[in-house]
Amino acid sequence: MKDAPQHAVSVNVVSSEEQSLTLEILGEVDLSTLPEVRVATAVALAAHPADELIFDMSGVTFIDSTGLAYMRALARDDSPRFVIVDPSPGVRRLLQLTLLDASIAIRSSVQV
Repeated sequence: MKDAPQHAVSVNVVSSEEQSLTLEILGEVDLSTLPEVRVATAVALAAHPADELIFDMSGVTFIDSTGLAYMRALARDDSPRFVIVDPSPGVRRLLQLTLLDASIAIRSSVQV
């Protein structure tokens, strides 16, 4: 019997400036990995309070509805302001299909 494939995600603090915190999300964001993303985000925000939380999602290979719902919740919270940077083509397409691109700030780079 073959083992089920393991889903993996990593969350890395890329930069922490006075007013913004940038986290690089790599891998798959789904039901099995979302708890790790949530905890890593909370820990990073506790260590580096910021007015703006930036997710660099260029390395996200897959995202499911639970990941999209988490992004929506972060955007609704408004404190800190939530921004997605450079989403991979698949993520960008899902943000468009679900109309989340209308309510979540999306940039092509970290620099404004």
